[in-house]
Amino acid sequence: MINNAHDAQMYAGTHKCAECGGWLRTPFKDGGWEVVCGTNKDHIGQAAKADTKFLLDPVKGRVEYDVMTQQEKGATAAIVASDEKMMQRRVEHAVAIGKFPGQTTPEQRLVLANVAWAYGLDPIMGELIPFHGQPYITINGRRRLDTNAGHNPSIAFRFLTAEERQGYMDAEAMVEGDLVRVCILTTEHGNTVEGIGTSYKREAGGNTPSATHRMEMADKRAETRARIMAYGPVPRPSVIDDGVVVLDDDDENTIEGTATVVAGSEAYTPASDAEVEALQMDMDGE
Repeated sequence: MINNAHDAQMYAGTHKCAECGGWLRTPFKDGGWEVVCGTNKDHIGQAAKADTKFLLDPVKGRVEYDVMTQQEKGATAAIVASDEKMMQRRVEHAVAIGKFPGQTTPEQRLVLANVAWAYGLDPIMGELIPFHGQPYITINGRRRLDTNAGHNPSIAFRFLTAEERQGYMDAEAMVEGDLVRVCILTTEHGNTVEGIGTSYKREAGGNTPSATHRMEMADKRAETRARIMAYGPVPRPSVIDDGVVVLDDDDENTIEGTATVVAGSEAYTPASDAEVEALQMDMDGE
């Protein structure tokens, strides 16, 4: 018996029936919420369900989603490509039309295609790009994954208040000329988080999108951080032999949305946080 409706729903979304593996429901009874099998109320026990979760779709009802790809269980990347070979051709097309910065090796393009296929992302639309030999998920890709997972947040932006701005200045977290925006994200469950995004004064020179579209760039950074706080980071993929994509358990030195460097790309220097953020601003600002 659980005393809070939200806690009961969260528990049901991360567990399954221990007997049949089916979804769980949370009826109200005797002043609290029970957690019982949605198929057979007589089934006993629940088990943790780490690979999938249930979300409520207004049309389909309760839908089970894969935690890693944030797609409906059993779904494929057919919306972008019908098979891995087609995704590889799509990556080569993206290279041909200049969607990727710098040079890429055949091994890196194969890795990119495998990760794009696993996540159902479109490299031609700039949802997944190579950076320092590693796949990198842009804000556009993050939005697609969140939408596929059934997340429909309400998003608004604001400037810092005078008090907040003074606090940042006092802490030397910003200087005169920095543009700071706050993303206010309200989830489909009514929870609200705020993410901070900064367009730095030092980026103002030149003719790049990060220099000419400072407001949009600050908003994108703020939205990215708000989405991570609300829904968690995109699981880091590692690519191993035969194109198998698995989760990387070593989070200490990995960057949001990137993959472990693989054979053929060891000569590339790992990207810094600043380089990754600058790249995202430029790519998404096109």
